[in-house]
Amino acid sequence: MLRSMFAESDDSSDDSSDDHSSDDEGNQQQQQRQQQQQQQQQQQQQHFEVSEGASKQDAQDAQDAQETPTVEVIQLPVQGPVSSVRIMTDKSKGIASQLWPSAEILSNYILHTVFHLPLTTPDATTLDATTSLHDSSSSSLLSPLRSLPSPRLLELGAGCGLTGLSLASSLPSSTCTLTDLPSALPLLQTNVDLNSLKNCKVSPLSWGTSDVLNFPPNSYDLILAADCVYWDTLHSPLKSTLLTLLSLNVNSVCLICGVRRWKSDNHFYR
Repeated sequence: MLRSMFAESDDSSDDSSDDHSSDDEGNQQQQQRQQQQQQQQQQQQQHFEVSEGASKQDAQDAQDAQETPTVEVIQLPVQGPVSSVRIMTDKSKGIASQLWPSAEILSNYILHTVFHLPLTTPDATTLDATTSLHDSSSSSLLSPLRSLPSPRLLELGAGCGLTGLSLASSLPSSTCTLTDLPSALPLLQTNVDLNSLKNCKVSPLSWGTSDVLNFPPNSYDLILAADCVYWDTLHSPLKSTLLTLLSLNVNSVCLICGVRRWKSDNHFYR
């Protein structure tokens, strides 16, 4: 009986030893798994930090690229002395230093519809852009311009100068004055120089101020503005400046082209 008990006791002791051994192995495996998980987490964190850093750098590089001054070559859709103009833009300096669609539409309209320069290709988009504004009432106003040997052009809020530069390049007998705020003039002058235009100059003109009186009367045949109706706070100063210029140039014609972005724009165009 004792032997049996001892025997049972001995068996129990062996089982306990086996249990302890199994526990030790389980603990070691668990520790190994924890270490592996920690290593994986560290690697994932390092990869995330590298990826995040790369993403931030990519975003910064993209932003820097957008804010870096660039020169774009704009093809002109009409047959003239030049086939394109070069325009430097600089998005870091605000909306006045960017290209806007109305500038190209207005220049195409004037060159093709007003001065009858033939299109280089019968592209439907170009035709829409240059003829959709034309009607019988505008024809009677614009037709006298075609007979002018040296059209005198004045552009307000010229920005990068695409409209005026396109006209001055395609109409070499014309004279063109590009105006904008003083802060926008360096870029405007750069674009005049890029296109080697001798018949184009830049001048400061802040709307609603006495600047308008610096422009001699009866000096302009065509007054232009493209995409200038953006902030409704500028509607009144722009109207005031336009009315003064038209009163000083009684035989001139004013052409404005823009996108109606806000409801307040409707009040300006009425």
